[in-house]
Amino acid sequence: MHTTRAITNHAPIGEYRLRFFPREEFKCSCGFYPIESRQHILHDCRRFNRYWNPRKDSLSHFVMFLEANPSVFDFIDNSCLSVMSGPPN
Repeated sequence: MHTTRAITNHAPIGEYRLRFFPREEFKCSCGFYPIESRQHILHDCRRFNRYWNPRKDSLSHFVMFLEANPSVFDFIDNSCLSVMSGPPN
């Protein structure tokens, strides 16, 4: 499902929140970009592995990027789950 969101650019990232929920935070949590965008996530963001290569703009590279970063373009931020649920028992 996050593949479709990424391809159609309709993912729950900063651009989406800015458009539909302008009172919510829309900056990228990496701290280096004012609005979290698909372009930023794929090419510049330090939070994600850089499997996406704009020179080899291919579906296989895109799939590798999504497999290496399963929480990208997802409505649930998996990086926050451990903070929300507390330390493991």
